[in-house]
Amino acid sequence: MVFLPRTDLGAQETCRTIVESAIIEAGYTIYGWRQVPVDVSVIGRKAQETRPEIEQIMIAGPMPDEVDAAEFEKNLYLVRRRIEKRVIAAQIQGFYVCSLSCRSIIYKGLFLAESLSVFYPDLVDTRFESRVAIFHQRYSTNTFPQWWLAQPFRCLAHNGEINTIRGNKNWMLSHEIRMASIAFGEHSEDIKPVIPAGASDTAALDATFEAICRSGRDAPTAKLMLVPEAWRGGEEDQPDRMRRRQREDGRHGAGEERQDHQLDREPQRHRARARHERAEIRDPGLRPDREHQDRQTERYRERSQGRSPDRRWKRQEEARRRRRREPALGSRRRLVM
Repeated sequence: MVFLPRTDLGAQETCRTIVESAIIEAGYTIYGWRQVPVDVSVIGRKAQETRPEIEQIMIAGPMPDEVDAAEFEKNLYLVRRRIEKRVIAAQIQGFYVCSLSCRSIIYKGLFLAESLSVFYPDLVDTRFESRVAIFHQRYSTNTFPQWWLAQPFRCLAHNGEINTIRGNKNWMLSHEIRMASIAFGEHSEDIKPVIPAGASDTAALDATFEAICRSGRDAPTAKLMLVPEAWRGGEEDQPDRMRRRQREDGRHGAGEERQDHQLDREPQRHRARARHERAEIRDPGLRPDREHQDRQTERYRERSQGRSPDRRWKRQEEARRRRRREPALGSRRRLVM
């Protein structure tokens, strides 16, 4: 199932050429293209304006006794990633491969859940049979609704709302080189980057899950790698990081919680105190004293908490600085005279 740019006929033909060439280079035969029948009367104005051209490509795969399904699925995954990279290099917008698989076909779009079988008449055709059908609907919250970001994705149907999405993407970006070289060998460059640009949190999770599954691991193992279970062990075998955090919390007294933002501000306060001490040493008119350092630290703390000191406090501080300078200047005048 492929989404093609509907209004740009030249881009459509370019995309078809890229898809066909990648499949033929992999050693497979193409039966042809099929235009998927759709009923546009059930979609809204925004969905109609952004609606892609929806087509299917039929591929003649190997016989089951020649290549097993897992190997064929891996080869199709590599073919799809090559297609996506070539389309990006051609700078074509509106292209997306919903599914290129020997196991599943994905029907999805930008419409209400009850309109799925109306928009795609294939789903009510009695000749269309499947052992398992997975249906999933979700409102878009973190990203703007788009056809290619609709649920489900190629391997997962997930509700998203992942709070650590930036850290997870950075972790995957730093580990994908080693993972790809071990699992895919000479074809490792075809799958990078694993997470496509502009993907939502669910799409990023699905892309990583698919890459792990195509590398040879089963789905339960991939799920445990990406979504580890909550800690339920005892105190004696818990990670060092958790024990260290509990010791730090215990120093603040029983029943007193230590906030994360307070932990983050401790190094900032030390740096502020050191910076003010260096400023006093550079200024010969200032005599370093603990009271002045405490005032500067309190001023920095108020700023970090969003409470900026008022102008009266600033005037008082300037007056103190002038009083400290005056005796030193007077003594110098007397010496000159």
